[in-house]
Amino acid sequence: CIEELRKANGRPLTAREIAEKVIQAEGKDPRDRKLGNDMVKRVGKSLKLLREQGVAESRGRAGNLAWFCRGPP
Repeated sequence: CIEELRKANGRPLTAREIAEKVIQAEGKDPRDRKLGNDMVKRVGKSLKLLREQGVAESRGRAGNLAWFCRGPP
């Protein structure tokens, strides 16, 4: 998920946007709602860990956070 933030070149992404990119990169069905929801949760947990490590930053309110990579991409 950090790769997707780096590719965004400073543009904030939501956990859902990152999850969709990961699903697409893995060649899985993007219309699978259960997979999509599970991936959003997994990405969200990863992003929180990255924030704790100082690698990612979030803005917004819970449920509608925009994430971006800190420092140079």
